[in-house]
Amino acid sequence: MQALARYLNSEGALSRRDLSKKLGISNGRLSQLSKAKEWPPELALVAEKETGGDLDASELSSIIPPGRQAAA
Repeated sequence: MQALARYLNSEGALSRRDLSKKLGISNGRLSQLSKAKEWPPELALVAEKETGGDLDASELSSIIPPGRQAAA
């Protein structure tokens, strides 16, 4: 199961509508992302922040892990 689907099905998760608002995107865009293998890195980082880490940016965007390693 993809990270977004796992998150949305978890207890205490934001609704799709609320998550879309927090991410600054439309519900339609969130639906597109739910099927995507790769999220834009900026959006992945916002998702991680807005969900308190329940959505892991490193799992949403393959660019994030190397960037985090370089920053460490």
